[in-house]
Amino acid sequence: KKDLKLLVRTITRTTITMNNPFENSKLLLDKLIGNLESDLNVPPSQINPDDFWQSKLGDKFGLGNRIYTLPCKSDVCSYRMTSPFEKRCPLCDFKNSDKVPFSLPKPVFEKKKSSGNKSDNNKKNNNNNNNNTNNNKKNNNNNNKNKKNKKKGGGNNNQPTSWQKAKLCVGKIVECQCHPESDKLLIISLDVGEENPRPVCAGLQKFYKPEDLKETLVCANINLKAAKLGGYTSSAMVMAAESGDSVCILTPPSNSKPGDRLFLEGETPYEKTPKTLRSTFWNQIKEEFKVKENKATYQGKVVVTENGPVTVENIPDDAQIK
Repeated sequence: KKDLKLLVRTITRTTITMNNPFENSKLLLDKLIGNLESDLNVPPSQINPDDFWQSKLGDKFGLGNRIYTLPCKSDVCSYRMTSPFEKRCPLCDFKNSDKVPFSLPKPVFEKKKSSGNKSDNNKKNNNNNNNNTNNNKKNNNNNNKNKKNKKKGGGNNNQPTSWQKAKLCVGKIVECQCHPESDKLLIISLDVGEENPRPVCAGLQKFYKPEDLKETLVCANINLKAAKLGGYTSSAMVMAAESGDSVCILTPPSNSKPGDRLFLEGETPYEKTPKTLRSTFWNQIKEEFKVKENKATYQGKVVVTENGPVTVENIPDDAQIK
């Protein structure tokens, strides 16, 4: 009987293969084999001779050769159930039954919006975009104004201005000599009220003799980044006004002492100056740091110490101080 069954399977498959194959060939083949097995009273084959992995699967689950397939009872279903794992066909046996193993959510269909609504929505979106762009422009304008104010020394109460970030004070020249290899630089030892004098290189050799500057009070910026000039370290800057070929150092009141702070008239010295002043802020200050009526001014305000204004001699108005 087993040999007859294998022969029927082989002949049937060969016949279908030789003819033109069609979509339901598998369904017809399974039905034919099932009918022949019933007529011959032959139990279904335990091993499909064409399925190499069937015996491997049986070994894995400890079923040996007891795994076999059975066709679905429906005439229109081609599914073959794997025994002993499947007892009911998962494709058709649960249809029209309350014992469905799972349920799928019903699809939700939304009505397509008309083109009129789209155009209205587009108009609303365009209006919103225009409002956003206008707001962005206003914000940018405000930011630009704030930046300009900061450049000129203005700003809000919370942020220090460029002027406040600069640490300007009175200094006293203790020693002064010409640079050994330069006809422009003077090497200065400057007392700014600290424990030790600061070394300074100043381009004043063409305008002042070293002996004339010794023991002189000057005004200096002492929180610029230290630099090397002509091979010598310079850790401060002696401030002077320049107009054409004329240069004149700023002169503090005669009763000032080294370390006295410089500030604007009507204000007080800013105590939280940074350790190092960025050059960009100093460049902004120099744009508004000018001479007016023989006095040093910033944005039209006179620069003073606690003892009086800082003066500049023999320099015309609007000359830049640096």
